[in-house]
Amino acid sequence: MQGLSKCLLQLSKAVVMALLLSPLVNADPTPPPESAVDYSVDSESKFTSAGTSAGQIEAVINNSIINKTVQDFGYSIYQQGRDFGTGGDESVSSSPTMDFVSKHKNAYCSGSIASEVAGFGCPPKVPAVIGLPALPGMDDGKYLELGDINFSVVLDPNKYSYMTDLTAQNLIRNIVSPFPDPKYKNYVNKPGFLDNGTQKEEYAKFMAGQALLGVALHSLNEMYAMRLPAGIPVPESMKSKMSFELPPSMMDIMQTESSRRFEKPEFVNYLDGLVAGTEVTPEAKMLKEIAMMEAFRLWMDYQRFKQSERMESLLAASLSKYINSSYASDAMMAKMNR
Repeated sequence: MQGLSKCLLQLSKAVVMALLLSPLVNADPTPPPESAVDYSVDSESKFTSAGTSAGQIEAVINNSIINKTVQDFGYSIYQQGRDFGTGGDESVSSSPTMDFVSKHKNAYCSGSIASEVAGFGCPPKVPAVIGLPALPGMDDGKYLELGDINFSVVLDPNKYSYMTDLTAQNLIRNIVSPFPDPKYKNYVNKPGFLDNGTQKEEYAKFMAGQALLGVALHSLNEMYAMRLPAGIPVPESMKSKMSFELPPSMMDIMQTESSRRFEKPEFVNYLDGLVAGTEVTPEAKMLKEIAMMEAFRLWMDYQRFKQSERMESLLAASLSKYINSSYASDAMMAKMNR
């Protein structure tokens, strides 16, 4: 009996190690073939490295969110950086609404929609050839098409390239504060603002609304930062690089760790190998079943996380719409009372 208990304990440890210590897909630009996936306990160093990387990225993400939120507020309050984003040209645009059209025409117009091809001159889209694999990093085009209104560009990639990074940032701006009012920039930049009680009261109420918008911004920027390679915005020097040449993002690590067991038949083969050459007892079968159930649970947890991101983005968009509608309503009431 004692021998059986000892055997079960060793087998349990092996199964746990199989669950935790299989290799992480790292920043190597050439991923290993399916047959080369190794689930041996020798991958402990890779697992430890992945955990260390995740901790470092998480710390960087916090700074990225803070910096981006400040930039977003600069645009929302003072129209600072109106030309931000792919295809923007502030020098020839008279307002944020004109900027929106300019960016859409230059970078985000759809070759799949005849009216946009005719009106904006974007080239017709060539239908994809079914069955041909997409090259890594070469699918940016699908996110640029209507990328100023299609939220897929924010959530679908696990890791942004330079182009999808800019497009995601631009789309978040379009959701939270697409057309900022220049009034408050004019207030602050004119002498005498601090002595003008009426303007200060308007500014204070406006800034209180911005505080609510900040809640939506934080949620959307968190989703954005989770997809930044190494937690930092993609530098322009990587504009033409393949996405797999970039370091992993937090979402890369989460997706890999949650999927590399359930989605890989090699994992089941590895579990079978743990008891190869020995009698397969009912207890061993049960432990194998538990390991497979845990692999599926991890995968489902990741699916639920992505679902929660979608739900959070809906709430953020609803809050942004409410605040911006309140601003518009207040402005209309002010005009009527004059």
